[in-house]
Amino acid sequence: MILINYVLQISLINPCVNLGSGKLSVVWKYENNEAIPSAEVIKRVAQVFNVSADYLLFDESEKENITKISDKQLLRQFEEIDKMDESDKTHIRPKTSVIFQKQKKTFND
Repeated sequence: MILINYVLQISLINPCVNLGSGKLSVVWKYENNEAIPSAEVIKRVAQVFNVSADYLLFDESEKENITKISDKQLLRQFEEIDKMDESDKTHIRPKTSVIFQKQKKTFND
């Protein structure tokens, strides 16, 4: 896990950085899967290294499954569609396919 390496670097480089407990033994527990960093620790580590929490938590193969949609309204709409039952999704898919095909054609022309 990338997160553990970052936590360890912070602890070794600057032991004054407060990661929540301030104990190096906690880092050892993280490395040995005896403890899981809290959301607050993950947030602090991400801030110190100026990276996203996703970057710390997911390896490359997992990151491929993370969709990045910058339009928040569109993202919420897709999230709502994702919650629908399969019969409703069956009606929506052809409509979105037409839109995507039209966009692809416009882009390729």
